[in-house]
Amino acid sequence: MAMPDFELDDVELRCQGGLHGIMKGGLLEVRCRHWACTRGGVAYHLIDLYTGEVVETYRYKDPNKETK
Repeated sequence: MAMPDFELDDVELRCQGGLHGIMKGGLLEVRCRHWACTRGGVAYHLIDLYTGEVVETYRYKDPNKETK
């Protein structure tokens, strides 16, 4: 399958329960819940929709956790 020659708008993938991911062109951004990826924070993976490979991972501190 070839990549399209035009730019696609970002598409949010949602259900009634909330946001599951964002499709950005040929990439899918999803929030990961696996402990090895989150390391006690929040992690997002960018996955290539054509190969299924993780292209990049972003990690953040969890803003909802209380600091003591």
